[in-house]
Amino acid sequence: IISRLFQIKGELESAAQEIQKVVDLMQVEAPAAVREEVLSQQVRISLALGNPAEAERILKNEGFSFQDIFSFPDLATFLDRNRSRGVLYLSALRLLLYQAKAMHDMESLKTGIELADHLIDGALQHKYIPFALEALILRAQMHAELADIKTSKDDYMQALQMGEPEGFISIFVEGGGQVAEALETLLAENQLGTIQPYYVQEILGAFESSRHTKGTADDLTAQIEPLTDREMDVLRLMAKGLKYEEIANQLYISLNTVRSHVKSIYGKLGVNNRTKAIDMAHQLHLL
Repeated sequence: IISRLFQIKGELESAAQEIQKVVDLMQVEAPAAVREEVLSQQVRISLALGNPAEAERILKNEGFSFQDIFSFPDLATFLDRNRSRGVLYLSALRLLLYQAKAMHDMESLKTGIELADHLIDGALQHKYIPFALEALILRAQMHAELADIKTSKDDYMQALQMGEPEGFISIFVEGGGQVAEALETLLAENQLGTIQPYYVQEILGAFESSRHTKGTADDLTAQIEPLTDREMDVLRLMAKGLKYEEIANQLYISLNTVRSHVKSIYGKLGVNNRTKAIDMAHQLHLL
């Protein structure tokens, strides 16, 4: 929980340190519910730190495959009785969403939406409301990535309708800046239906100001110094999860030159780490 709280605040190094403490404690076999929550958080942190390869390694050990065609373990156990196992399927959806943004892998994303459909149906059948909320928010983001804005809004609306009676907030906040922007749009365009505006305002108030940015992409683009072609090359490879050494090898430049480009990218985008740089680049439609 502490690791997740640090992640919500954007303090990723602290979040990584806390989850590592748990990993160190789990030298003996831990209950499945604990173990799988830890694996799920490891995936969250790996993706937040721009390391999809580590997230893929963790999930591969659990029976998921992201090579060529996305595949996953049989859903029967989760749908019947094992809710704890479900968090790993959500983790797989997060990785698919990351890959779609970084590498435009839309075919796997469509398979991910089909998986999300089954997860949501199963969760609602067993009244796993928090789980259904997470899956809905992820599916909304996947639909948005496929430019299906109407269906994405429908998913956000369903999530808000489910979350309002119990006042769920953190599940939305953990979705990141893309979720905040979607909720801001629903609020601004008065598309909330029977949902009370104060509930959406409360969710938005919980977002760190650094987690989402006001204004349109064009407004933001006008405020930053343009990135050079080489800086764009580095940024694209960063979004794919490559380490500095790998970027240097692929672009045939020195490691120090990569670091110099990264420093310049951070300065121009007004960020201080890889995750925020990639998030800002998506907001500006640079990626």
